[in-house]
Amino acid sequence: MPTFFDPFLRSFAETDLAKYLVLEGGWAIHNVWGCGAWSSPDLDFTLFPEVTRSWVIKRFQEVVDEYGREMGVVVNWQLSNWSSRSCQIQIEGPRPLTVDITRTVRKDDICLWAVDDASVRFPSTILVHSREDLAAGKVACIARANRVAARDLYHLWVLSGSITPVKLEHIERIGNRLAGHRLGFSSITAGIDAKHEVYESLWPEFVAGLPGPVDFITVFEQVRSLLTDMAERAANL
Repeated sequence: MPTFFDPFLRSFAETDLAKYLVLEGGWAIHNVWGCGAWSSPDLDFTLFPEVTRSWVIKRFQEVVDEYGREMGVVVNWQLSNWSSRSCQIQIEGPRPLTVDITRTVRKDDICLWAVDDASVRFPSTILVHSREDLAAGKVACIARANRVAARDLYHLWVLSGSITPVKLEHIERIGNRLAGHRLGFSSITAGIDAKHEVYESLWPEFVAGLPGPVDFITVFEQVRSLLTDMAERAANL
């Protein structure tokens, strides 16, 4: 696990919110399951369904207060777009952050990330979605006909490094649930082939924000191989 730890997450880890919010998205993919430190202005979480809105707001104020004390500044925040399923929190300060929270009914596929950071007092763990759970989410994103995002390919490539054939069924099951229908993996593979040139055109701008160079062909071929393996598995059932 990397030792890099975002100051806001350090403050978050020391409150009760850490027991009910599960880290996901690009930050989790890079810093928990990836291969190196990566900073982002966006943090994504899922929220256990039994937690109320008023409780989240109260505890989030505690997180922001602690974050401000650590940074030595007054930090303001505002809640927006709250619905039955999600909300977005904008945090002002020395490094603005956007926190997206989505309700979930799933409590499987959750791991404890043991934070390797001496400045974290209690608790020393953060809930994070499993590698396979995050990979399934990226497969569901790639399956959308109207979506072409270079980060989807890159994130699935980062996650696919230790995905064994045994775990493909798990990814397929979660991906179907996230998509809301049964995914056709052969059509997903054909879809990224059709979008190859678009992905490639988006690649230079995307990788400019990464810590080091990443070859598009390598990423594309490994993601395509993973999707092909899943298509073959589905065909043999």
